[in-house]
Amino acid sequence: MGTKLNNNPPTIIPASRWIRPNGNTVKINCDASWNEGSNIAGIAVLARNNLGEVLDSENARVYASSSRVAEALAARLDASIIAKHQ
Repeated sequence: MGTKLNNNPPTIIPASRWIRPNGNTVKINCDASWNEGSNIAGIAVLARNNLGEVLDSENARVYASSSRVAEALAARLDASIIAKHQ
């Protein structure tokens, strides 16, 4: 038996890029990557000003029971950066 091929055209996903905030604003991005087999996640947060200069960053290796938990831990790390600079 042969393999059935998918005749649908490939999906084109546009490249994402950072968009600077307006005025004297700080933009904070966070993300997580989770491995289901080990329940280990990498989380990271990056804060940049409107010129794109990095003001602060944090990253960590954490245990998470799901990708949603990993994203929540990244958001919590995000909040800790905000609290640190209040």
